[in-house]
Amino acid sequence: MDANLNEGPIKIGCEEGRENGCEEGQQTGHANTLLRQLHRRFRAVSDEVEKQVRALPQERLDLLSDAIFDFTSLSEAETWISDRN
Repeated sequence: MDANLNEGPIKIGCEEGRENGCEEGQQTGHANTLLRQLHRRFRAVSDEVEKQVRALPQERLDLLSDAIFDFTSLSEAETWISDRN
């Protein structure tokens, strides 16, 4: 069997895996930054809110990045996050 036959699909699979890992890493980092900001602004953030933030897709994390400046209370932030999960 020719070793070159598997090189293409294997290489493509590795590249796709690397891209997915990078995207997941960016999403995790973005969620971590937003949680740090929520903790700094409102002090106590529940485990449930942390779980919900970590579950948000990248597009919603981006929206939260903007909305975080408009929240005047933790309950506003919690409502926004809950409504988008």
